[in-house]
Amino acid sequence: MPVAAAWILVALVAVLVGFAVPALWQFRKTLRVAEQTLEATGKRVNEALDGLSVTLARVNRAAEELENGVARVSNLVSALGGIGDAIARFRSSFSTIASFGSILGGGVMAALGLARRRRSEPEPQPETDDAKK
Repeated sequence: MPVAAAWILVALVAVLVGFAVPALWQFRKTLRVAEQTLEATGKRVNEALDGLSVTLARVNRAAEELENGVARVSNLVSALGGIGDAIARFRSSFSTIASFGSILGGGVMAALGLARRRRSEPEPQPETDDAKK
């Protein structure tokens, strides 16, 4: 029986090797294709990451320029606000002067009107004897 068992064992090993070798061969082919795919994908990922890095650098530059522009606009708005305050003060002063001028002007016009009226009125003439008759 030991000889029969040995032959059975050899037959089982032969069957196992017969199935294992083609499976291992296919597994090797699969691993090779997977490796090629990973290499190609790795190259594409590296290219995409390089492009992404360039894009992010551009975005960062644009953000810095935008911040600088906002700072300039902020300074401009502050300056315009100061000019607006000065204009408001001038307008208030002008309104005060205009109010005073209209009061003064009314008084001057009244005085001139009285003076003209006095000049245009005929002076009363003394009555003569002829006019009494």
